[in-house]
Amino acid sequence: MMGIADTMISLPTLILILAARAAFPLVLPPFTAAMLLISIFAITGWAEMARLTRGLVLAAKQREFVLAARATGLTEGKILLKHILPNIASPLVVQATLMLPLFLLAEVALSFLGVGLQEPEPSIGNMLANAVDITRLTDSPFVLLSPALVIFLFVLGIRLIGGKRDLVKARI
Repeated sequence: MMGIADTMISLPTLILILAARAAFPLVLPPFTAAMLLISIFAITGWAEMARLTRGLVLAAKQREFVLAARATGLTEGKILLKHILPNIASPLVVQATLMLPLFLLAEVALSFLGVGLQEPEPSIGNMLANAVDITRLTDSPFVLLSPALVIFLFVLGIRLIGGKRDLVKARI
């Protein structure tokens, strides 16, 4: 399983997402297109979470509380559910939080290239594609640069929240 995960990690994610999206018609209902994009992101992003989860579980299995639980006669399933998973949940949540900006940037790139959500559906990538025209940029710079500002603030906010949660858990 980890060999498959390593293979997935080694693939260029944006190219893989573009190829997967190109396999479907460009004109889809908005909800279907959004669900398709989420599915593609999940298929391409699972490997990093799997590697992290495996490493955390292997490390937690060697800790004293797991050995004590094993000594009391708990089954492997109960040890996993009651002792290991609660102890590895925090790093997994932090990693998932830190992956959100990657998915946003991938959606922006797809929409910017014209294979994500299609006009007239609102998408940051569609709005950013309109900012390419330099004459429009001189006429109304804030209106056209606001998608870039939203991307910046979203990515910065998620990174700060993810990092702060990690620091709070480290103190406990």
